[in-house]
Amino acid sequence: MKAHSKSIGKYSGLLFVMFCLTACHSIIASQITKPLTPVFSKLSEEETRFFGEFFRYCDSNKKCLDLFLRQAQEVDTERTIKLSLIQGTEKKVFNVDLNETNRYSSEPGKLIVIFPGFGIDSRVYSGTLAPWLNHLSGNDVLVAPAANQNANFNFGLDSASLIAEYIKKSAYKKVSVLSFSMGAVAAIHLASLTEVERNVMIAPMQDFPLALKTVGGMQYPKLSKFLNDDDYISIANEVILNSKVDANTLDLRSRLQQYQVQDTRRVHLFASRGDRISPFQYWKPLAETSVCLKQTNKLNHTHLMALMDEDLRNEVLLLMRAPLRRNECIAESDVAI
Repeated sequence: MKAHSKSIGKYSGLLFVMFCLTACHSIIASQITKPLTPVFSKLSEEETRFFGEFFRYCDSNKKCLDLFLRQAQEVDTERTIKLSLIQGTEKKVFNVDLNETNRYSSEPGKLIVIFPGFGIDSRVYSGTLAPWLNHLSGNDVLVAPAANQNANFNFGLDSASLIAEYIKKSAYKKVSVLSFSMGAVAAIHLASLTEVERNVMIAPMQDFPLALKTVGGMQYPKLSKFLNDDDYISIANEVILNSKVDANTLDLRSRLQQYQVQDTRRVHLFASRGDRISPFQYWKPLAETSVCLKQTNKLNHTHLMALMDEDLRNEVLLLMRAPLRRNECIAESDVAI
């Protein structure tokens, strides 16, 4: 009888663990799509303001999106952008001076759209990348919300649809896109809705279940020990199901392998071997396709998300300035930084 009781106890304990793991799938899925909290230290009001405009854009169906716009005429005469990022004992600094000497002449009708990565507060980019790109490229800069800053989480597709309409109404003639991580999903969708001159992707999201497993292992190491590949696939499927997005839309590598642009190679993808979330090796098969694949220094995912590397910033800036070429993968050395 005691042995039987012990068996029942072990069986009950196993059921309890199985129940907890099953419940974890829903809990983790809900955590992924909940409203974000800023992942960087809060910027001062002076740093975030930078004379740009936060506004709400709504379409005819009353779908709305909170955007940030910095127009070319709203350039500071002299200012310094500074953002410090500390990970463990390592500190990196984004530090750029904006002045009349390095101000780039503006050309009406040119726009750069920035799609942040998952979990990145868009205000970080409105206070750093937006004024930097605006001042040094002469383009208007529009910053979209991160996918999990929207009321309904669908990997940023709603943002892309509304921005495509905004671009049309605003009569922009030349549009380039700069996306980070999950923001690449919205970037590709935007390119399917409106003409995009250049689509620059920094560490785009890899296969979603695989990315989820990598992030989970880094952020929740103890919990991840109890989750296997099937668990991550289940969690990913639940997120996708709740978002009502076709899973094929999230397979960026396959989509980019099929991406063809007549006469030009307009997609530029930057990846790093030091990035565990979006490793260069994952994107290597794209090297001989319509994508210009570029390996950065050994930067991790967080450093890539903030463009903390000066060489990488200069390459991105070069692309946003240079005229479109027949072979986009050839370095544009005639454009000075």
